[in-house]
Amino acid sequence: MSFITISLSTYLLPTLSKSKSFKEINKEITKAAKLIIPFSVLLSSFIFFLRNPIIEILFTKEFLPMSDLFFWQFFGNIVKSIAWLYGFVFVAKGLVKVTVITEILTSMFFIFSCFLLVSLNIESAPTLSYALTSIFHLILMFSLYLKISSK
Repeated sequence: MSFITISLSTYLLPTLSKSKSFKEINKEITKAAKLIIPFSVLLSSFIFFLRNPIIEILFTKEFLPMSDLFFWQFFGNIVKSIAWLYGFVFVAKGLVKVTVITEILTSMFFIFSCFLLVSLNIESAPTLSYALTSIFHLILMFSLYLKISSK
């Protein structure tokens, strides 16, 4: 995820800042999505399928049961990387208030969903909550993006 955020920060953010129209912004987001989405899926899949050997190398065999939690984490990472594509538009255009409010709402959603899933005794509650929060974040960012691009 760090690689993706660094890539977005160094390439996409300045490019979006220079863009004058939403036609240009859409073009840049589409171009970035064609790179970011496959890369996220490929990297997440690679780590997911090698999760057990990775756990054994970095930790001990006692940590192997936690490999069951990886799916929702990686799914959430992929969805979050897509949400960031739209979120960076708000940052690039100086819409700080929108950015802060969406981050607060997303954090509140995570806390609420985590408490709810934990209360239901779902073992993967934190990672499932992260995935659900990432979906919420994507829907929120895409909806707001459509709203400001139609002006």
